[in-house]
Amino acid sequence: MEFRVEERVKFPRDLVYKTLRDDLMKLVPYIPNVKKIEVLEKKKTKEGIFYKNRWYADYNIPKLVQKIVKIEHLTWLDYATWIDKEYACEWKFEPVFFTEYVDAHGRNEFIEDGKETVVVLSGVLNVDTSGHPAVPRLLARRVNKEVERLAMLAIKPNLRKLMKGLREYLKKNA
Repeated sequence: MEFRVEERVKFPRDLVYKTLRDDLMKLVPYIPNVKKIEVLEKKKTKEGIFYKNRWYADYNIPKLVQKIVKIEHLTWLDYATWIDKEYACEWKFEPVFFTEYVDAHGRNEFIEDGKETVVVLSGVLNVDTSGHPAVPRLLARRVNKEVERLAMLAIKPNLRKLMKGLREYLKKNA
């Protein structure tokens, strides 16, 4: 399932790009549902910078599913290759829970529009539970679509909240 979010940020492209690339951890107080972001790896590449980050969610898990889904399951790895010449970031997302059943990847672009920046966050989320022992083969396709649909209910609003947090952070710190 593909997704795309476009947000306008009233700050110059270079500042917006470098803030998301280099100061992502400073944005955590502005991002609802994220407890912290931990940098596991950072290295310079020919194109720019590669980051491997671990994100920690901050959700209240309903009692009904607390025995199955633990708070430690609500973390994910983010592999991000920042391509400075293109003002872009190619990313891959890997949940800690259900890793082998999820493929999420995409590209974020930062487009200069005068003194403002249009940030385009796009990607693909595919869920394939056909090999999961708790999912009957005949139901796998339906389960996959429902999991993708539910994930999209969180992904797009959270990306918009990230951009809102970025704007608030830049207003205070730029």
